[in-house]
Amino acid sequence: MERQASYIYLYRFTEKAEKRFDQGDYWWELLACDYCTKFDTQKIIVPTIVPRATYTFDHERFYSNDKTTIISTDDMYLLGVLNTRPLGFFMASIASTKQGESFEYKPMYLERLPIHIIDPSNPNDTARHDRIATLAEPMLDLHKRLAEARINTERNRLQQQIDVTDRQTDKLVYELYGLTNEEIEIVEGSP
Repeated sequence: MERQASYIYLYRFTEKAEKRFDQGDYWWELLACDYCTKFDTQKIIVPTIVPRATYTFDHERFYSNDKTTIISTDDMYLLGVLNTRPLGFFMASIASTKQGESFEYKPMYLERLPIHIIDPSNPNDTARHDRIATLAEPMLDLHKRLAEARINTERNRLQQQIDVTDRQTDKLVYELYGLTNEEIEIVEGSP
């Protein structure tokens, strides 16, 4: 009965619906989701409108909504680099601003981020890569524990650990990108 009522209702729009560019095999269908299988993989999830970099990793294969972007990868190095001040500073320089101090972390901006490609023949590059990747995994755990912490002293302790890890990762990325002291001061002085 419900299907018949739906059909009767939609049938009135047949002529317009047949002209849609986003229809599937029939006028009443939407196009198949080309990227749906990406949700069933490990991925980096990026909130769309945020004041600073807040990329996270999804081990659980969650489906996120249209207020996020997903990067289908299990690359902890990429996650670590994306969450640093230098990349956040760059994003703030190219992304659209929203609600005053927030930025749009949309694919059109994400794809412009200068991700340093590691030179496997350069021992400094590979050492920094490995260290950044190694710091990213415990950082996820620290943020999870911070969200679950109920006691202020525990929250403060976890936040201090997060801050120390952030600074370590930022330092590695400054070195990886060859930033000068003046450039680092500019990045560090930004909101």
